[in-house]
Amino acid sequence: IYPNPAKESIVIRHLSLVNTIEINDAVGKNCISIINHQSPIINIEHLPSGIYFLKTIDDKGFKQIMKFVKE
Repeated sequence: IYPNPAKESIVIRHLSLVNTIEINDAVGKNCISIINHQSPIINIEHLPSGIYFLKTIDDKGFKQIMKFVKE
């Protein structure tokens, strides 16, 4: 994902492999859940500044977690 840190949006590379996207804050609260997102850009401007974890799940159930900072 990029940019990191981000202000308004983040971009996910290889989105075609992703089925589900979840963004959780540093304490584990789910902030955003998206299924079958077609755009590689995710708007995060409504999130407060802080550390977040983006989890992607592909159609085979493979999970990947990435950390990013929202300015």
